[in-house]
Amino acid sequence: MSGAVSRRVWGAALTLAILLLPALVGGVGIDQPPRLGEPEALARALEAPSADAVGSALVSYYGAAVPRDAIKAGAPASRELLPQARRAAVLGLLVVTGLLYLTVLMTRGRLTALFACLALAALPPAGADGYVLRAATPVAAFGGLATLVLMGFPVLIAQHRGLRRLLVAAVSALAVGAGLGLAVACGPRAGIYLLVPGFGLLLALAVTLLLGARAVRRCPGRPVPTVAMQSRVLPWVVLTVIVLGAAGGVSSVAMGGTAPFDGVVCERLLPHSAWLQVPLIALAGLGALRLVLAVGAHMGRRARVTPAALLVFYVGALILQRGCGGGDVDALLAAPALSIMVAEGALVTLYMAARALCPAAAREDSPSTPGAGG
Repeated sequence: MSGAVSRRVWGAALTLAILLLPALVGGVGIDQPPRLGEPEALARALEAPSADAVGSALVSYYGAAVPRDAIKAGAPASRELLPQARRAAVLGLLVVTGLLYLTVLMTRGRLTALFACLALAALPPAGADGYVLRAATPVAAFGGLATLVLMGFPVLIAQHRGLRRLLVAAVSALAVGAGLGLAVACGPRAGIYLLVPGFGLLLALAVTLLLGARAVRRCPGRPVPTVAMQSRVLPWVVLTVIVLGAAGGVSSVAMGGTAPFDGVVCERLLPHSAWLQVPLIALAGLGALRLVLAVGAHMGRRARVTPAALLVFYVGALILQRGCGGGDVDALLAAPALSIMVAEGALVTLYMAARALCPAAAREDSPSTPGAGG
């Protein structure tokens, strides 16, 4: 085996191991005693005739590892089947990790994506509570899928022109809206994801107005380039409108006209130990600063909305929801966003350490913002 092939094999093996790590760590406690409300949520979900007080998408998740006809005796019987049903939670956590990896890979690069998965495994929502059967797991999975498609939207529309561009925008918006609709059907807190395309529209409008004003200032006698400005903003208008409509329609169908059942809510986002909390918060703050500065610099060069800019909106929206929602919001929703911030901060810290230990090598390999443009 040649050296290049050997490196690829070892790299693929390392990537796979890191992707499996959050699910493996979170699945360690699969035989732990039931959490408060966990057996009742399972029994209530599996005994629902079709969509009785439980969204049908959520019923499908709860019954993924246990047949719906397996529970006939209520909550006590569900305690015996709970470890089997918890396999759906571990599998869902694996899906969330894979989507996190692909999203960060598209926007920030492979190394940042691997660090984000490692950070996710270290956070309590995955590492300590990953086995818990809760509605937040499918919410995070469907929300992560919609986010992944949304990150590719700026790249797709940049590759097409005219009517084809609007058609691509409409198809992408339908995919994003369907994913967000399923997320909302599993938990109403998933509505926070709907803010991300709206933020993208506002940013596209702001950049377009700034460019139009600059063009008028440079060439006072020429008319305002309204056609060019409309072509920049229209795909984002199509995206936002279709996403909202598709999300509302899919969520209504998936819920069967009833409200979803939250069940268990895991509140802990950071470890209990202050020795772990302080470094994580410091890395997250440093990572947030790096994200904002990198995106600002890149948008200054391209003057258009980038996938990395959408990633900043995604991270900010989920962290803001966690800060404002408190104990009513499951910590798993904000865990991927915090993992991205911690990963960015860890890379900055490693670079600074390498520069301090080896200044010559650091000058040759200057810091970069991998994948800032998608």
